[in-house]
Amino acid sequence: MKIIMYAVRDYETEAITLAERKFNIVLTKCSDLLSIDNVHLAEGHDSIIFTGNCNVGDKILEKLSSYNIKHVTTRTAGYDNIDLQTLKRLSMKSGHVPRYSPNAISEFTVLSILATLRKYNIMMSRVQKQNYSLSNNIGREIRNMSIGVIGAGRIGFKVIETLAGFKPKKIYANDIIESKDVEKYATYSSLETVLRESDIITLHTNLTDSTYHIINKESIKLMKDNVVIINTCRGGVVDTEAVLDAIDTGKVSGYATDVYEYENNILHYNLEGKVINDELFNRLKSNEKVILSPHCAFYTDEAVENMVEYSIKNIYDYIEIGNSENNISTD
Repeated sequence: MKIIMYAVRDYETEAITLAERKFNIVLTKCSDLLSIDNVHLAEGHDSIIFTGNCNVGDKILEKLSSYNIKHVTTRTAGYDNIDLQTLKRLSMKSGHVPRYSPNAISEFTVLSILATLRKYNIMMSRVQKQNYSLSNNIGREIRNMSIGVIGAGRIGFKVIETLAGFKPKKIYANDIIESKDVEKYATYSSLETVLRESDIITLHTNLTDSTYHIINKESIKLMKDNVVIINTCRGGVVDTEAVLDAIDTGKVSGYATDVYEYENNILHYNLEGKVINDELFNRLKSNEKVILSPHCAFYTDEAVENMVEYSIKNIYDYIEIGNSENNISTD
């Protein structure tokens, strides 16, 4: 079983070594993102592994198909970067990793909520300047607030379960699939109800045509004044400009985001001392009511190990038994 892994990062080295031992293989490793310029490196391999910031479009898939590669997999949960129509046309299969540690994202989400409510970034910025005053930055307590969770799957459920311990006024959940586990802590509601009734809205949905910019100018109008928005899923579910405009008007009191809709070539890169020619991003990172983190909510030892191991297992299962439980549907 010959596999090439693209976009290999230093922090994955230990996890890759462990996975190679477990599956008795040696991966071909490429530190660059998968692109049309380096896709030829996959020739002679049975499958490839890439990340969510690799744009796996029609030209790349056609090249892979010409190398007789029938299966590809991303080592992320999201897969909006893969051209599913071309995948289907070429009769190729693809997998993802929906089951890596949900605690990684859920814990970071709760951290983001608490930091936003308590104005943590503003307070710490003052401390760095030896300004130890408390004026104009009073916080709020979760127990006095209602929380809306959009996307109540494995990660969303862990967020709900954790937040329930803070005893908020109410937790609303919105998802196309309902579960009894979620119902122990939250009330399933329409998207409109979640938007209208929540003081905190946290996003845990996949990025699809139906969820693209689900937070936008019109949906923000439905929200309560001083609402807090948290995004630890995909950048494209939020219209960044609309949120920033709402912060400027005071409609949104705080926004914590671990992702950005145009994050490729920005997040996960050391750009210290360089000019970022993205006015929207610069506006985002310079707003003191925004907590911007570098797409790191997943970044725990357990989650990284899961993502590497399960992506290899997707390929192993496909080659050995002809199917993987983590196949991506192209229907």
